[in-house]
Amino acid sequence: CRCCGPTVLILSGRNIDMTLHRKVVCGAAIEESAA
Repeated sequence: CRCCGPTVLILSGRNIDMTLHRKVVCGAAIEESAA
């Protein structure tokens, strides 16, 4: 998940599900860039 950078490591360290993380963080980033 390139769009998230180091944040991925931080969130995964907190046991955040990576699939959910991609949908929320990367999905939001894609929507913002497209807006």
